[in-house]
Amino acid sequence: MGSPKKNELPVGAQTYLREWYIAEKYGRRMPVRTDQMDKGIRCEEQSISLLQLVEENQILYKKNDKNLTNKWATGTPDLLTDKEVLDIKTAWTFDTFWKAEGVHTKSGMLTDYGWQLMVYMWLTGLKHARLVYTLINTPEDTLIGLESAARWKFQGMDENPEYDVYCKQLRKMHVFDDIEVDERVRIWDLEYSEEHIEQLKARVELLQEAAENFVLK
Repeated sequence: MGSPKKNELPVGAQTYLREWYIAEKYGRRMPVRTDQMDKGIRCEEQSISLLQLVEENQILYKKNDKNLTNKWATGTPDLLTDKEVLDIKTAWTFDTFWKAEGVHTKSGMLTDYGWQLMVYMWLTGLKHARLVYTLINTPEDTLIGLESAARWKFQGMDENPEYDVYCKQLRKMHVFDDIEVDERVRIWDLEYSEEHIEQLKARVELLQEAAENFVLK
């Protein structure tokens, strides 16, 4: 969205449009599957269970798999109740958990996740949403892979005490059993805004127009 009040496509949208065009024209798209993405997918149910445990309410959260679409947008919210949309983000490390920006920037603009939740409210008709960040242990096989990948950086590798220190620090950033469960969840609330929806419509229509007239250079 960039600056939503401007009637122009931000650089990110222009880059996406180019990538989309190339993928559509030539049928080729670079596959992307990072360790961060893999953790998010593998640990999603644990994150939902952690939220359930911390909130201690009577609502049984169940993963939503239904994709929703209108003329301008499409999306698959993580969790839906009668009153709200919830989106679950499993933090990659302890550091990323505490650096998470939430739904608004410091200047009050919507973040990417804020826009994502706004779209989900638009698609569902719900007026309230929550962004939920969780601290879930990184899977052991991923941790072993990270440790193995770091060996070449240390002369002497496994016999180098610095490597042992590095691995211990790495695990502290990825394993959280020593932290109380209520300190392993961060939540941001967001209310539906018709003004933001109109900005989304305008930006999508601008993007659609650019796509129709796009020329690869």
